[in-house]
Amino acid sequence: MLPEEAALLDRICADPDDDGPRLVFADWLDERNDPRGEFIRVQVALARVAANDPLIGALRDREEVLLARYHAGWSDQLRGVAGWAEFRRGFVETVNLEARTFLRRAPELFRLAPVRHVRFLDVGSTLERLMESSHLARLNALTIYAQHIDERLTRLLVESPHLGALGHLNIGRNRVSDRGAERLAWSPRFRNLATLDLSDNALGDTGIRAIAGSTNLSGLASLELRRNEVTRFGLGALCASPALSRLRHLGMALNHVRTPQEWVPPSAGAVTLESLDLSENGLTPDAMAMVTALPGLAQLARLNLGHNEVGNTGAAVLAAWKAATALRVLRLTNNRIGDDGARALARSPYFHQLTELDLSDNPVHDRGGYEFLNTPRFPQLKRLGLPQWGLTPKMRRALAARYGG
Repeated sequence: MLPEEAALLDRICADPDDDGPRLVFADWLDERNDPRGEFIRVQVALARVAANDPLIGALRDREEVLLARYHAGWSDQLRGVAGWAEFRRGFVETVNLEARTFLRRAPELFRLAPVRHVRFLDVGSTLERLMESSHLARLNALTIYAQHIDERLTRLLVESPHLGALGHLNIGRNRVSDRGAERLAWSPRFRNLATLDLSDNALGDTGIRAIAGSTNLSGLASLELRRNEVTRFGLGALCASPALSRLRHLGMALNHVRTPQEWVPPSAGAVTLESLDLSENGLTPDAMAMVTALPGLAQLARLNLGHNEVGNTGAAVLAAWKAATALRVLRLTNNRIGDDGARALARSPYFHQLTELDLSDNPVHDRGGYEFLNTPRFPQLKRLGLPQWGLTPKMRRALAARYGG
């Protein structure tokens, strides 16, 4: 590495959140006809652009081409220090790394790249020493996934003095249980967290209620709870939370929301969800009445109800849901919805903002397809997913001509 290049990299690593030094480096690379200058600019633009910006597709295409050609060479300086590397804003930001290697070589790692996220591997007996490392303070995101540590992990996370700036935490598949969730909720350590992933941790409603009531976690924008033991009571507590005013995505796939128990809709709280995943929860028509009664869904843009048992009756409940007017994406894959349910959906007056409706793997035939072919209710719909079998080729062609695909 040339001395001038090393000096530019030092500036970037010293202030990894500032785009200025990165763009100066891009200028320096451009002068030498190095394609990485373009790559830095493309990724900086992607980090700034809005999700609905028409330029995003071209930027992502160019990013993909450059990464396919140069990823190995641009991440070569980390060989022997870190495993798989991911780039953001032109430089390695995320790495896979064994905990013992981090303890030995963290200073070198942070000199070589502006790393902000480490996915720790083989934590094992090094956990206590890892949580005591002052180098953790350089991280904005931390993943300790599938290490099977138990709730001791949350205790050590809370006790570490080096994680106060953490914005993203993934501790999925570690058996942290309700006690671990309560510990996270009660600690003021993680007030900067924007995303929290507690998937596959044997969490029940007790731990979820602690999170729902936690002012310490009021900055959360995304909460992932896939494959736990949460029932409709825990779901209701989250949607009616008085504290989680910034929560926009809630992932609840593979839980126990279907549990047939008496349930009274909770009062509205501070939550305004934009995305909700309730796939694979065994939801039946009665559960659909529960879902549509939840607070906090008035601005919901994405709803995933795939692989449940909604049926025609549940589809009719959805079709009559007045709060569905904000929905852009509705996924109903594999839900035993037939032609009667398709007719109810197609005639609903509340889905006029939908751009994507997925009814694949449902027993819909031409009678149901005809409803979508002739409905005036879907002016924005760009993608209609329908089953592989059941529709005649003629009907499939007609629907493809109207909705694309």
